Amino acid sequence: MEPIQMVKCRLSSNVARDVGDVRYVPLEIFRLWRFLMERVHNLNVSDPAVSSWSPEGAEDYVEPGDGADAVIEVRFDYQESGGVVRPVTRYFPEKDFQLIFGYFSKHFQEERMLDGVKQRRGSYQSAKALPYTENG
Repeated sequence: MEPIQMVKCRLSSNVARDVGDVRYVPLEIFRLWRFLMERVHNLNVSDPAVSSWSPEGAEDYVEPGDGADAVIEVRFDYQESGGVVRPVTRYFPEKDFQLIFGYFSKHFQEERMLDGVKQRRGSYQSAKALPYTENG
């Protein structure tokens, strides 16, 4: 499997919350995600950096630790109210997984998550990260 270009950033608000502040977002959807976080949820997105995420077992996988962050990929198919099924894929820091996934999953009705939630461990190569710029 090819590595996924990923943005690591910090998420914060003026209101204290008990939520991990690091997020991992695929580069291809980062601008839209950032817009939603800032404009819809009134959160601050800061320190974006681009690198790659690779699943455990892939040729370019790096063991989490020095130079790589442990990140869990979550996938499921979600049936919308009109019957349309859409795939959902998100990435969470392993150390805050239970907490952040708990908040995230509240956006979905469990009975509409088809075939259960699949998890895959991987790593984000933080040692190779470059600052994110709007132009690529």
